[in-house]
Amino acid sequence: MPPTPPAPHPRLAVLDALRGLAALWVALFHFTQNGRFNQGFPADQPLKWLATYGHLGVYCFFVISGLILPWTMARSAYHLRDFPRFLWKRALRLHPLYLLSVAAMLVPFLFHQGASMEARTWSDWWPHLFYLNGLLHRPWLMEIYWTLALEAQYYVAIGLLFPLLAHPRPAARWAALAALATLPLWSHDRQTVLPFAALFASGILLFWRLRDLISPLACWLALIACALITRHALGSPPALVALLTAAAILHLPLHLPALLWLGSISYPFYLFHNILAGLLLPWILRLPRGPWQDGTAVLVLLALSLALSALLHRLVEQPAQRWSSAIRYRRPTTS
Repeated sequence: MPPTPPAPHPRLAVLDALRGLAALWVALFHFTQNGRFNQGFPADQPLKWLATYGHLGVYCFFVISGLILPWTMARSAYHLRDFPRFLWKRALRLHPLYLLSVAAMLVPFLFHQGASMEARTWSDWWPHLFYLNGLLHRPWLMEIYWTLALEAQYYVAIGLLFPLLAHPRPAARWAALAALATLPLWSHDRQTVLPFAALFASGILLFWRLRDLISPLACWLALIACALITRHALGSPPALVALLTAAAILHLPLHLPALLWLGSISYPFYLFHNILAGLLLPWILRLPRGPWQDGTAVLVLLALSLALSALLHRLVEQPAQRWSSAIRYRRPTTS
């Protein structure tokens, strides 16, 4: 980092708000667009219309991760020698809830109700422990796990690249960012982080801006360049989501308590909303169908998912956060 970097910003409330909104958008998509429940769900029903593009919420997560990881690493005075501890901190922070969700996905097999799942054997299950299903071309127990695999790949990349991305010399920083952001031009394999690299690079640009390492004009020009690369690799909607996410982080004061609370439980909500819906679906399908009934069922699913997520946040996620925070990066000894 520069010899006398500016004081880091306080934790941006907008990040929690955006995480919560993105998780809610994804959940609405799953509740109203996929599965047998959605057959006959009126297309003009407000909730279904709102959730039509909810799957794009995952790209918002990628931009946020691109920002939050280097931001916290800078605050912790991360150095390359801290790389193993950095990965261990991330594992302690995220893996307990993830493994709990994997275990929950295996429950249907115990009751012989997992016939519709593609992942049916041990060779499909064990790669989940290391987010390897995509790379090994094995099916996931749950569709959203592919996003966690890409996040894990980004953690490895940022742990190795951060010394360059936070280098005192601007030329070194820009060279590292350009190498990362242009990866989608060389590979479209969506089982790897490469086609999505410009989304994470957009978050790194926001980190630079919040640390006053880049001017507003240079930041937006680079963000637009990243969006164009993302459009080439993934299409226009992810590119537009990246730009809107960046604009919200830089310019919108989203401090509403409800959004902040939703953001605080967004990780368990993201992991478990689909599991809960799958367990309740057989009973939901027995109920009378219609626009009013379907909308009410979605709202009930949301309420129950939020309640479960709040419980998991308290019992599992908060202890994991404390375990992760307890690990400190080693400082060099002085004689």
